[in-house]
Amino acid sequence: MIEAALGRVTTNPKAFTDLTEALAWAHNVHNTALKLVGRRAEAIEALAVGARVPEGGRANVSQTLNLGGPS
Repeated sequence: MIEAALGRVTTNPKAFTDLTEALAWAHNVHNTALKLVGRRAEAIEALAVGARVPEGGRANVSQTLNLGGPS
């Protein structure tokens, strides 16, 4: 389901009303789901994508720290 939602963001970002608040965290949830099923490389990529999403108009510190933490 998270993969479908993230795919929809690419094709129709206006479908979501909370995109600026939730997009980075959606990538974080995607990371967790991928880790749980053993897809480590894809999990790291999900965090990297999330880290590139601005947080409150600034650099995304939260996701960047998650990316540098234990996987």
